[in-house]
This record gives sequence, C-alpha cells and structure tokens, in this order.
Amino acid sequence: MGNNMELDYEMFCYQCEQTANQKGCTKLGVCGKTPEVANLQDLLIFQIKGISCYARPLIEKGTPMDKSVVSFIENVLFTTLTNVNFDAEVHVELLRESQRIKEELRAYAGAPSQPTLHATYDLPQTKTEMLRDAPIAGIMYDKSLDPDIRSLRQTVLYGLKGISAYGHQARELGYYSDEADDFYILALEALTDDRLSVEELIRLTMRTGEMAIEVMKKLDEANTTIYQNPAPQKVNVHLKKGVKEKGYTSRKPAWDATPARQYVRSGALRRARRTGFIGIIASVAGTAVRTVPRTRLSENEKKRLVVHITKK
Repeated sequence: MGNNMELDYEMFCYQCEQTANQKGCTKLGVCGKTPEVANLQDLLIFQIKGISCYARPLIEKGTPMDKSVVSFIENVLFTTLTNVNFDAEVHVELLRESQRIKEELRAYAGAPSQPTLHATYDLPQTKTEMLRDAPIAGIMYDKSLDPDIRSLRQTVLYGLKGISAYGHQARELGYYSDEADDFYILALEALTDDRLSVEELIRLTMRTGEMAIEVMKKLDEANTTIYQNPAPQKVNVHLKKGVKEKGYTSRKPAWDATPARQYVRSGALRRARRTGFIGIIASVAGTAVRTVPRTRLSENEKKRLVVHITKK
C-alpha cells in the first residue's frame, strides 16, 4: 500500500524523536505503530480538516460550535499523537463518526467558500476501502506543494496535537478554553487553504504557540481548582517493621526491576492486583517503587514472591 512519499512507502510517520534514521518510519513504527494504523490516522486528520471547512464559516458568523464537535476534534488530534492509541478498530469507529459529523455540518452550513477535497470527500464504509483511500491524506500527496508551505502546515498540525494533549486532560476535569476550542477549527481549516502564503503560515505557527500557553493555563486552573496547589507535606521517613509473607530471598531478583511509576500513592496494591501486576509497595508514604508483571514469573515464583507492605 503506497502512502505519502514518492518511494511508495507503506507508511510515513516522523512525529517523534525516535523515528527511523531520524527521518521517518516507513515500514513499521519504531514505537510499534503499524502501517494500517498510520494510514488510518492520516485519514482521520484529513477528515477533521474537512469538518473544519464547514465549521469555520459558522464560527466567523458568531455561531457557537457545539462542544461535542470540538471535543471530537480534540480527541482525534490526541488519538493520533505519537503512540497514544494503536487500535485500528478504534480508528475506524472514529472515522465513521467523523463522516457523520461532516454530513451534519454540511447540511447545516452549506457548501464552503473553498470546496477542497477535505470537505467534499465522503468516507467509505469498510476499513479496506478506507485504507485504499488513505493516500489522499498523505504528506506528499500534493507533490507540487511548496516545501516551506508543507513544513509550516505540519508544524502547525503537530502544535495542535500538543495542544490537544493538554486540552484533553483539562476537558476531562470539566475545563476548557473557548478561544482554544475555536482555534482548533480555524487552524485546521487554514491548513487546507492553498491561498495562504509562507508569511501567513508563520503567523499561524506563532498563534499556535500562543494557544498552547492558553490551554496550559486552563489545565493549571483545572488542576489547582480540583486538586489544590501543590504544597510540601510532612511524611514519616522512619522505617517500621512491616508484614512479610513467607517466601524466599535471592541475590538476583526473579522479577523485572523496571520501575512502573503509574502505581503510586494510595490504593497501589489494589490496582496492581486488579491489573495483573504485583510487586514491592512503598517504603515512604505509600509510593510504589517497583511492580512486576505476573506473566514474567513462573508459577513457583508467583507462589513464593515476597511482598512487603510498609505500615504508615
């Protein structure tokens, strides 16, 4: 399946610093992303650009955009960020939802002033057909495009993906910025406008940076309002005798000692057991310093694994 570059690569993804040869992953992502997922992600971005072609005129007329549409656009941007989601079926469902939203806006707003392919394209029903159409969403589909224009468009797009990561978290807490919400749509539509010059796209890039600051402020407000401002806390750092189950000790641990920082604070052991991890829980203030995937232990090791729980 050729997509994106002139060399008929199966995929082209260059949005992280670990990309193959510091140029781009073309057969399989260094992160594990498959060509199937990479191409579906390209098509998803293509679709939300099309949605924005219908939504922008409404915003410019003063019509507030439904927050469910904004939330969907933000979620798509976040989903396609680096290695957030590699589930092909999730992408297919998002694509189908994108077509539904596009058709609703098309019926409400009418034809856009600049009917680009992003706006006029209608998504097929099956994943096979979607993947067949994916090349139209590739970075190099328009080979005649000025390289500076292409680069600036991609810079803005990745800026929007970064904004979406902060915006997504803030929205989960019930906070959002109307200015940033509108900017998703205005910027995505601008990326389809062949009339914009390099200078205009540079200004859009700077504006993208301003929106990143705006949405970070909103996330900070959400966190400090709900969880309060971070402050130093007194903790007991004196060792106390804990509970030890019978087991064995070894100079070399039988487990993978890679830290798993997500299991922290209260309830760590409960979450660890529920999700299939078990390990050594905290020496200070209930912090999980190491967890062990059950699947990496033999049955005998599972039975004999020593688990320490330090009393507070």
